[in-house]
Amino acid sequence: MMQWIEGEAPLREALAGITDHYTLDTEFMRERTFWPQLALVQIGIPAAVEGEPPLVLLVDPLQSGVHETLRSLFERDDLLAVVHSPSEDWVALRENIGAIPRHTFDTQQAAAMLGMGGGMSYLKLIETTLGVALEKGEQRSDWLRRPLTDSQKIYAAADVSYLLDAYAVLAPQLAAKGYTDWFAEDMAYALEQARADRLETWPHLSLRGSGLLNIPQQQVLHRLLTWREQRARQNNLPRTWVLANDAALELARAQPQSEADLRRVLEKMPKAPLKIAGILQSVVSKPLPDEADLPDARLYEQRDKQRLKDLQVAVKQVSDAHGFSDSFLASRRWIESWMDTGEWLGLLAGWRRSVLEPVFTGAATPVAGSDS
Repeated sequence: MMQWIEGEAPLREALAGITDHYTLDTEFMRERTFWPQLALVQIGIPAAVEGEPPLVLLVDPLQSGVHETLRSLFERDDLLAVVHSPSEDWVALRENIGAIPRHTFDTQQAAAMLGMGGGMSYLKLIETTLGVALEKGEQRSDWLRRPLTDSQKIYAAADVSYLLDAYAVLAPQLAAKGYTDWFAEDMAYALEQARADRLETWPHLSLRGSGLLNIPQQQVLHRLLTWREQRARQNNLPRTWVLANDAALELARAQPQSEADLRRVLEKMPKAPLKIAGILQSVVSKPLPDEADLPDARLYEQRDKQRLKDLQVAVKQVSDAHGFSDSFLASRRWIESWMDTGEWLGLLAGWRRSVLEPVFTGAATPVAGSDS
């Protein structure tokens, strides 16, 4: 059953039926903004009678009182939210509602841990776990328009109604393999990261082409990208609308010494932001306090490639032994992070360290096993 919710009172009444877990998804628009514009919140509530279909709430977050009610739901410590690949949903909910759920079960991560495939789409997950083929339908629809069409509502409801059955398939399989605690640790880490909204410390490292710049050029790029992030957030604009990647790289290469020099660089580029040339020159010429610690992007592109390959092979062997999907245990980015620092940071600091440390340090050969 599907129910359209437009206000606080009907939402509170409907949410009273949640006793243990619920499914959650959102629809949002982000093409012209930095922060996603929340347009719809879908909640699936298990039926009180076994065998009955779930109740699906299509909640209009544009209505008054709805945000406070949803925030109360998300802040309950006794409920589990079942979701699928929710990183973008967390941003939308955090910035629009002011809260994200305390406990979650990500079906995409569960499928990867169980070896079904990494980065599995929702459609593929439902087909794999339940044998149901869903239509792509309204993926690129305008979710901010009102009223929504029947087709939009049906599509949105499907995003949460089938998740309940998928959860019922995946959770017991994780428990049978002894992975429940490891999975819970991953979920807690993901939620911590989503709540923190930490800025990237060294944005130049993730920009293709930075490894071709010398240190003074990388410092200029670091200044530009740091400023761009701040301006995009403050003005709620996409990063590349503030300053395109290629423009940032060209300015970093040129290291303009005056506004006239900077303008000459920008004039060679289509749609260059000439109106803010003075601001950009100020950014380019002003060192940041952390530049002394700036990591050299050239070194990051000149890693010991054989060592990286050997570690990737070792991770693959451990993953196969545990039945994980490729890159679930440690992506190339996380392996490179360990190579660069020698430290067990972020996602590698928890249960993964106990699994990977013996093979990363060459002290042991990967063997099959579980967390039990």
